[in-house]
Amino acid sequence: AWDIAFRRFVIRTNGGISGPSCVTAARTATSTTFDGLTTAPTGLAERTEEYFLDPPTCEYVLDGSGLGSPGVAMQSFWSYSACVAMTRNVFVLTVADGKKVKLFVESYYSAAKQAECDATGEMPTGTTGSGNLVVKWAFLP
Repeated sequence: AWDIAFRRFVIRTNGGISGPSCVTAARTATSTTFDGLTTAPTGLAERTEEYFLDPPTCEYVLDGSGLGSPGVAMQSFWSYSACVAMTRNVFVLTVADGKKVKLFVESYYSAAKQAECDATGEMPTGTTGSGNLVVKWAFLP
């Protein structure tokens, strides 16, 4: 009875190997802005969770960051060199009841520390407020 789950910088949808539902996520074009997205674009590559390969190997699929996290459908909301930097990617989710939702992750750190990380690619100094995702979302028509 869930559509999306959050744990630190991992966002999972309830579909594929992640759960019994049919939720999908698709990244929009890199030039897309949250406020500019007013309808779901056609032809998006919708994905369910596939962070384990099909049997018989059941091999764990990593996200490529070097942090050992699963390769989830929405992993491209961030990049990692020495800190969790925001990519500004906007996603369209199709939730279990068929409704479309636009979703954008603003930050992983506090606002000022996120700006520092995004600008320098380095871990912000002092208390970062890490692990406190700020997410914008809205239903699409």
